[in-house]
Amino acid sequence: WKVEPLLSAIRKACLDNPRSQEVSIDEQMVPFWGSTQMRQRVKGKPNPCGLKNFVACAPDGLPLDFFLYEGKGDTILPDEELHYSGLDMSGKVIVRVSRNLKEGTSIFMDRFF
Repeated sequence: WKVEPLLSAIRKACLDNPRSQEVSIDEQMVPFWGSTQMRQRVKGKPNPCGLKNFVACAPDGLPLDFFLYEGKGDTILPDEELHYSGLDMSGKVIVRVSRNLKEGTSIFMDRFF
């Protein structure tokens, strides 16, 4: 991807944000109508077409970690983490974005997860 260095810099800044005891994990759609294999279409969203982003946020909305969903072929977790192979997509998303949270952090999510 051409924007990967930019996304890496933004993610690094997010990882440096102060951690809270409560975190919300959810998906968000970044509006995008250009041509890419990563573009998703989700009915019922205010912006139904764009890039799907999974994000962990502090109660004040400050992002703590995120990743862009690459589409149906996205493994979400690296192959070396086979002990998570029994999880569905939502479980793998939670594992991935909660890696950098302190132990004992309360995680809140909606019914998708």
